[in-house]
Amino acid sequence: MKSFKTVTLGCRTNQYESQAFFDQLTKVGLSQAAPEQPADLCIVNTCTVTDAADSASRHQIRALLREHPSARVVVTGCMVESASQSVRAIDPRLEIL
Repeated sequence: MKSFKTVTLGCRTNQYESQAFFDQLTKVGLSQAAPEQPADLCIVNTCTVTDAADSASRHQIRALLREHPSARVVVTGCMVESASQSVRAIDPRLEIL
């Protein structure tokens, strides 16, 4: 069975959106990956409210790319809206939503 992992940074809106991702993905048959299990799909819901939030978002994106090298890594959230070029520059494997 295919698995997924979500990382949520920031506000309640991001938490709500990530819960919606979880609900939709489980509804179509994917399971949430255990912490030590490789995932087939990783979603990072970013935040850019502060410089520290930007840094944390970039850190999480890089960590998922490193820990799940064969996964699709999708980046969404505020960072994509405000700094999509800097997100794209992290790694060409990223999918921007």
